[in-house]
Amino acid sequence: MDVHIFDGRLNDILIPYRPKLEEIKKMDINVKKQFINGFIDKFSNTAKRTIHLIYAGGNDELTNSLNALDVLYLILTVEADVSYMKNVDEQLSDIVNPGGGTCPSGRTTRLMQLYVQFTESKNFTVLESEGDLKK
Repeated sequence: MDVHIFDGRLNDILIPYRPKLEEIKKMDINVKKQFINGFIDKFSNTAKRTIHLIYAGGNDELTNSLNALDVLYLILTVEADVSYMKNVDEQLSDIVNPGGGTCPSGRTTRLMQLYVQFTESKNFTVLESEGDLKK
């Protein structure tokens, strides 16, 4: 799938998620990485490759004003069942597979799509307070 068809077209869809993303954007990068590292053992080696790719930088997707590290942090604030984490692992793994989308658009679109899908299904709880985000 060519995720570039979504370049600049997600802004209306992302309106409900912008406040949380803006809060995450303001956080120290090391705090975000430390939080994500708390989940690292739950992921396959392929998914871990994507996480390390995200840690290396080049995450700003400018047409939709998204950052892959921020989106990864956001999707890990979800308290959900095992199937959610399996989906997160699958999407992270697909990013580094040939044609999977290692560019900023591929990283952010794939991960944000997962978050939106689960948000709209209401099968989980999202941590709401800034204190919860920093745990």
